[in-house]
Amino acid sequence: YLKRHEVAEMFLYGDPMENFAIAVMVPNKEAIEEIGRKKNIAGTFEELCKNKEVRTELLNNLNAFTKKEGLQGFEQAKNVYLDPQPFLTKSILTNTMKIQRHEAKKVFKKELEDMYKEGMLGGAEKK
Repeated sequence: YLKRHEVAEMFLYGDPMENFAIAVMVPNKEAIEEIGRKKNIAGTFEELCKNKEVRTELLNNLNAFTKKEGLQGFEQAKNVYLDPQPFLTKSILTNTMKIQRHEAKKVFKKELEDMYKEGMLGGAEKK
């Protein structure tokens, strides 16, 4: 995922009690605004990050790429939360700028729960 210009920062999360992985991502602002223009969706960067159609389009584009890169379906995110603020502002990075997954899970607890409640984006069914 991080090979793509649309992704500035990201962590993939899989709850062992769920059947699919999800992602929290800080997207590239220009990429999100471009998706908004293509989909004829107006709004600020923050509004576009919350838009389900924008999130779905981005995730579909990224998963098409990761599939070509060899990721299996269970390794791909099936839902995504787009955070307009860098991870650095959330105090979830180490001093060497690596994500502290246990801290990220705490900080994004509500968003992770909400994504699992929402289910898979893009019309995919839970398996």
